[in-house]
Amino acid sequence: CYLLKPEAVGFVVLLIALRVGAGLFGDERSFKQTLFDCAALACGFALLALPYLLYLRGATGAWTISGKVVRAHLWQGNGRAGEFVSATSVPDFVTALVQAAKGLMNEYNFLGMIFSPPFVALAMLGLFRTSWTRVRARRELYLAAFVAATLAGYAVTLPNIRFLVPLLPILVCWLARGIVEFEGWLAATLGRVREDERDAVENESEERAAGEMATREASIREANARKFSPRVSRLVVASVVAVLLASLIPLFVFLLRGDKWGDYHGQKVAAVWIKEHTMTPAPRIMATAPVAVFYAGGEYVALAAQEDYAAFVERARRERADFIIANERSLSNTSLRVLLDAQAEHPGLRLVHEVREAPGHKMLVYTVESR
Repeated sequence: CYLLKPEAVGFVVLLIALRVGAGLFGDERSFKQTLFDCAALACGFALLALPYLLYLRGATGAWTISGKVVRAHLWQGNGRAGEFVSATSVPDFVTALVQAAKGLMNEYNFLGMIFSPPFVALAMLGLFRTSWTRVRARRELYLAAFVAATLAGYAVTLPNIRFLVPLLPILVCWLARGIVEFEGWLAATLGRVREDERDAVENESEERAAGEMATREASIREANARKFSPRVSRLVVASVVAVLLASLIPLFVFLLRGDKWGDYHGQKVAAVWIKEHTMTPAPRIMATAPVAVFYAGGEYVALAAQEDYAAFVERARRERADFIIANERSLSNTSLRVLLDAQAEHPGLRLVHEVREAPGHKMLVYTVESR
């Protein structure tokens, strides 16, 4: 997981913490075994990650889990709110909590796309319809720890819908249990209805002194209900699954929509142009995402979409940005949308290139003029 997404290094810490917890509070407490297991987890991670860590050391000159995470993603959980936070400095405790809370709000929106309210309702039913045993409580809390760690980890970096998709196996387990519980509730309810009908028929037969006829009617009703109940249960389960799958259609449409990738391709084209037209070995590029920086072989400076124009230009000078990439997808509804107008005046900046690779994904490349 770490080699696919560097923030996943946090799972190593989580697994070690869970193992220590099991060693302290589990049924079999052994300090030596706990120590050995924790060391095995760390060594197993190092076995696969060390070559990459050594590569990063040679490429960046520092020990780091990822140049991108530390330089561009750290403490950017509220980046979609358009606020700039320096990734190279750790904020104070209160500020960190506020930033993490904003990141969690972004994740709440993303999670709602892959796990809609009907999913949540059934998952809650599966979790809480029956009381927990000690064994089940430990199992559910174990699974919940991975969900909580994932949400917390990306809240302080950069939330994205695709980062949360790996939670689906755990969420689907809870969802499936909810469907089973719902089916059990339905079967029990129909069974209770049958019992009520039978009691009503028996009482009616006693009152009217028509024992044989009432018994025959009760038998017919009970036989029909016995045939009806399993069919209804199967039909309801199939219907619930069909509705849940249908609720995912907007997500599938969003993920398969091709136009959203035009922004990344445009940034790549802009980066290639910058690389071909600059004498600087590692140009400092100011952008809303570090895509262009990667292809240009430069250094990343975060562009906060909701910044005031004058403050934005001043910070670009202070951060010694060589180029600024204004992308239509990120800036069209922000205070810096003026950067998308190639004909307008842009004090402190000079337009040097324009990229129109896809509709709605225009790119304008600026250089920063000195005072």
